[in-house]
Amino acid sequence: MSFAKEPRKGFRPVLGRRRGALLPTVVVLIALVLVVLLLSEIWTDVLWFRHLGYTGVYRTRLFTQVGLFVVGGLIMAGGVLASLLIAYRTRPIYAPASTEQASLDRYRESMEPLRRFVVVALPAFVGLFAAWPASQEWRTFLLWWNRSSFGTKDPQFHLDLGFYVFTLPWLQFLVGFVTSVVFVSGLVAVVTHYLYGGLRLQSEGQRMTSAARVHLASIAALFLVLRGLDSWIGMYALTTRQSTLITGLTYTDARAVVTARAVLAVISVIVAALFIVAAFSDGWRMVPLYGVALLVVSAIVVGQIYPAIVQRFQVTPSAQQLEAPYIQRNITATRDAYGISGLEVTRYAARTQATPDALRNDAATIPGIRLIDPALISPTFRQLEQNKPYYYFADSLDVDRYDIDGKTRDTVIAVRELNLDDAPDSQRNWYNDHVVYTHGFGVVAAYGNTRTWDGKPVFFQSGIPSPGALGGFEPRVYYGEQ
Repeated sequence: MSFAKEPRKGFRPVLGRRRGALLPTVVVLIALVLVVLLLSEIWTDVLWFRHLGYTGVYRTRLFTQVGLFVVGGLIMAGGVLASLLIAYRTRPIYAPASTEQASLDRYRESMEPLRRFVVVALPAFVGLFAAWPASQEWRTFLLWWNRSSFGTKDPQFHLDLGFYVFTLPWLQFLVGFVTSVVFVSGLVAVVTHYLYGGLRLQSEGQRMTSAARVHLASIAALFLVLRGLDSWIGMYALTTRQSTLITGLTYTDARAVVTARAVLAVISVIVAALFIVAAFSDGWRMVPLYGVALLVVSAIVVGQIYPAIVQRFQVTPSAQQLEAPYIQRNITATRDAYGISGLEVTRYAARTQATPDALRNDAATIPGIRLIDPALISPTFRQLEQNKPYYYFADSLDVDRYDIDGKTRDTVIAVRELNLDDAPDSQRNWYNDHVVYTHGFGVVAAYGNTRTWDGKPVFFQSGIPSPGALGGFEPRVYYGEQ
């Protein structure tokens, strides 16, 4: 026979504490809101493209974006996960005894219950952040995927022009994306090795285990190879670079920058090889640091100082002569692009019938005695006639002649255009941008050969509204020089 013990007076059994449902509920609600917003945007686009009869076009774009999102996210998450697992599995079994490691024991103990969660959540979180920028490169991917040949080669590298239009932008994106994957994976590896004792900053002896050295050196080598590849690709990107002079290579680019980028690419690969050698040889541990220092110095001297010297002391004194072939390349390419390279040029020999009194009659209006310089007066126009911050005058104004009061007058004239970039941020919203701020207003004109006692121009057409000697006209400016 067995007897059950009576519970002690006042004793209450301790039940397991229930986890609150507030946080999961909030997370689920936020996810649902984001999904609904995304689906509503997609459905709106579907209706729009269906109305235009281009549903297939939108389908191609959408599938491409989804594919890039998934692939980009998986590549980033996979790189981070692989680096995290390698660092954890190659950790030392017993962390060395030191003050630094003693302080890290607490973090290791607190992280251990969450280790499995972190191993899954961290790569997934980083992958989602990388997936969105990858999905926005759908145009670049589709251009590369549907690439074709132009049948014409560029004069510098002798590559088909289709390479620069279709392939080069995609290569630049791939190199940049993979570089970011390697960089983030390297950061994760450094933190993990440091947390579990594979990397020590305050140790008097060996600061890194062999496994950690191989792991981190391999990531550093891969990063340097990618930077070298970026320098090499950047050499071809000079062909489409926009400069103050032309679009494409200038003399300095062709003679200095191309060489500098090629040299930096080779040095990056050599330093990457030094990291690999040092990973498996204790005697070469410090050599990669010297290589990195050489790479930094080379980037400054070869990449910056050398092109600046060529530009300053070789090109600037003889710019007209040295830049002529590259300007001609730009002109030829422009004519080919617009299909006017085969036009026949016929010189027009103008003949005028001038009388001895022509100069005397035009003395008051010829540009040679203009008092108002159209290249310098723009700030004055802005100060006196801009009226609103979102209006704009061109940096160099125009010159014309108008019959005013029966007299032909030399005129400096400008259109009061719209420039939303200078509008106050408090007024920038969808309604104002698309309904209110839609056009400039009026013209401002001043006599070219007249000024006030304090040097200001004399306007004969100004203000809002724009009354003046030019008569009535439609003042709203929807398309201006800008």
